[in-house]
Amino acid sequence: MREDADFTDYVEARWPTLVRTLVLLGRTPAGACRVAERSLASCQLRWRTIRTADDIDVRVYGEAYAELLAARRRPAADIDGADEADASGPPEAAAAAPADAVLVLESLLAALDRLAEPDRVAVVLQHGAGLGAVQVAELLEVDPFEVEQRVDSAVTALDVEGVRGAPRTVLSWRPGPQEAVDEVFAVAGSAIEVPVPPLAAIEARAGAHRRRRRRRAAAAVAAVLLVAGLGTYVGARPVPGTTPTPPRVLDLDNPAPAAWWANGVLHLAGVSVLLPRVEELVDLGGGAVIGEEDGAVVLVSATGELTTIGRKIPGAPLAATAEHGLVAWVDPGDQRPRLVLYDIDQKRVRAEKDLQYRGPRWGELDEGSYPIAIDGETVYYADQFGDWRWRPPYQSADPVDHRGLVDVSSAVVLRQLDQRTLDVVQPFFSVDHQLEGAAGAQLSPGGEYVLTRVPGGPAFGPVRIYDARSGERLWTGLRPGDQVLDASLGPEDVVTYVTAHRADQPEAGEFVRMSFTGPYELRVCRIGERTCFRVTRFPHTGALPVLAR
Repeated sequence: MREDADFTDYVEARWPTLVRTLVLLGRTPAGACRVAERSLASCQLRWRTIRTADDIDVRVYGEAYAELLAARRRPAADIDGADEADASGPPEAAAAAPADAVLVLESLLAALDRLAEPDRVAVVLQHGAGLGAVQVAELLEVDPFEVEQRVDSAVTALDVEGVRGAPRTVLSWRPGPQEAVDEVFAVAGSAIEVPVPPLAAIEARAGAHRRRRRRRAAAAVAAVLLVAGLGTYVGARPVPGTTPTPPRVLDLDNPAPAAWWANGVLHLAGVSVLLPRVEELVDLGGGAVIGEEDGAVVLVSATGELTTIGRKIPGAPLAATAEHGLVAWVDPGDQRPRLVLYDIDQKRVRAEKDLQYRGPRWGELDEGSYPIAIDGETVYYADQFGDWRWRPPYQSADPVDHRGLVDVSSAVVLRQLDQRTLDVVQPFFSVDHQLEGAAGAQLSPGGEYVLTRVPGGPAFGPVRIYDARSGERLWTGLRPGDQVLDASLGPEDVVTYVTAHRADQPEAGEFVRMSFTGPYELRVCRIGERTCFRVTRFPHTGALPVLAR
C-alpha cells in the first residue's frame, strides 16, 4: 500500500543516521535502536499526516528527541530490558570500522559529554543528523539565531582540531572550520555499528499502540456521543465576514481514519466539535468542510474553529481534494449559479465559473448543477448540458467524453451507464470494466477500488467493493444482518462503515429514521488484510450519521 511503502522507504533511508544521532546524544547503540524503534512506531501511527508535512525530518527527529527525553526518565527496567544509560565504556564500534575511526568516535563522545545539554543537542542535530539551523530551531522551538549561537559555542568547546588530531591518518587534509566539524562527525558515525532497521518490530509496536489508543478513544467517543445525543446543543452559526462564535471543542483523538459526524459531534483528527447538524462532509487531512441544512459552506479548522466560506444549494454535494487543499461547490447566486473553487491553505476563492441555469442533467435527472470531483487541480462538474472538465484559472470547460460521470480519482473515471451498470475506465492501463452497481458509487482516493450498492434494492441496500483494475469483486468486511447506512473509501484500502442491525429495522419498506431503535456501529476494515475492528457503538437519536468523502 502506498503509505506503508512510503514509510518503509523512509525508515530504510533514515534509520542509520537516526540511530547514530541518538548515540551521539548519549545512548549506546542498543539503547539508540530502542529509542529509534519507539519513535518510528509513533510516527507510523500518524504517517498520513507526517508525510504531507512541510518537513518530514523535523517531525521524525522531533519525535525521536522527545522519546529520548522520555527514555531518560524511565526506570532502568522499563525500556524492553535494562536501560543502558549507566553502562560503562564507549559504544560498541562497527565490526569493520578502522581503528582510527573508533578513536575519533571515542574522542568526540568524550568532548560531547563535557558540553551543556542545549549545545550538545544543537551541534549533534546540525552536524550529526544533517539538519539545517532553521530545521533545528523548529524542532527545539527556539529562534534560528539561538541555534547558531549554541552550535558556535559547542564547536568552540569541542576543540575539533584536537579530536581531528587523534587519528591523523583518517583526516588527511585540512578543511575549513565547518568542514572540519562535518568530517569529524562523519568519521565518528562510521564507527558506530547500526543493525538493519527492525521493520517488523516497528510495525508490531505501532499496532499494539494503535489498539490501546483505539480502545481509549472509542470509550471517550462513546461517552461524548451518548451525552451529546441525549442533550441539545444550539451553536451560533458563523456569519460570513464576521468572527464566528467559538463552538464547543473537545480535545479528543479520532479513532477512525477520516472525519465523521454523529449525534451532534463532528470528529476530526485531533479534536471533536459539537455541531447540531451536518448534511455534507469532506475531509481535508486534519480539518474539514461541512454543508449545513440552510446551504452554508463552513470550513472547520484542525483546531475546531468555524468559518463560513460560501453558500450552496441545500443538499447539493461538495467536492474536495485533501492533497491540494481545494474544495468546490455550486453557489445558486441571484441570477445564475456559479461554480466556486476555494483554496483552504490560502483561505480565499481561487476561481469562479458561471454555469448554465438550473435544469435537468441531460434532460433526464433533475439535479441542477453540482461538482462531481476534483482530481489534481481539475474540477469535474455537471450541469443541464452534461458533464464537464474545468481547469482553473481558464474560464472555458471541456466536455467529458464519458456520459453519466460519477467520480474521478487519480485519472480513473467512474460513470453510471444505466440504473444497474457502472463503467470504470483506467486510461493509463487501457482498462475498461462494466460492473453491477447502483447510484452513489465512489472511488477510493487513489482510484484502486470502487464502492457501490446492489442495484434494485432499498436506499440502504447491500454494499459491494470491486478492484478497479481487474473488475474483481472483493471482500467487504460486512456480516449477515449488517445494514450499511453510510460507507466511505480511503485512505489506501481502508473502508469505513456506519452500520445498524437489519433485525432492528422497522417493518416498513423504507428506512424510518425516528422509528429505528437499535444502536449504530462505526466499523473500519482493511480490504487487503481482510481485517476489521469496531471503533465504537452509539445510540440512534434521529439524524443519520455522516462519513467524510
